[in-house]
Amino acid sequence: MARIVGGITTSHIPAIGAALAKGLQDTPYWKPFFDGYAPVRRWLDEVRPDVAVVIYNDHGLSFFLDHIPTFAVGAAATYPNEDSGWGLEVLPDVHGDVELSWHLIESLVADEFDITMCQEMKVDHGFMVPLMTMCQASRNGRSGPCQSPSTPCSTQFPQPRAATSWGRRSAKPSNRTRTISAW
Repeated sequence: MARIVGGITTSHIPAIGAALAKGLQDTPYWKPFFDGYAPVRRWLDEVRPDVAVVIYNDHGLSFFLDHIPTFAVGAAATYPNEDSGWGLEVLPDVHGDVELSWHLIESLVADEFDITMCQEMKVDHGFMVPLMTMCQASRNGRSGPCQSPSTPCSTQFPQPRAATSWGRRSAKPSNRTRTISAW
């Protein structure tokens, strides 16, 4: 039985990834920003979650104007990291949790939530920056306490109505749709 331990949100602007790659975390400009992640990292070290479910916008690596799903869930064993045009360091692949991903997919489909399933998906700073800032993602594709991220992805316009996120079966969320925590 899974237990959801929390939800965290953060910015993912490319400048954060560049500051990390250049080791600028302790400079006067960046230090206050990066110091804000210390309590989150301490909490994650204490709670030790097995999986991070990362919800983010794809920036044209896996989806572009010629094919844009409203929502997609990654079900890959690994997610290759690529540059989305900002000159950021490309880190090693991130390990996925295929079993959890398919459980999420099957649960969402059962709740009549329209999604796209992706057995391959490239990830960029939108996915990597949250892992790098909060989970101390290392260069070997592991990410501290969050070792097996699954990757749901919501894309750009047109934005779905909020009711779409609950599925069609009921006006209120089911237990299954409430299990997704956002970073």
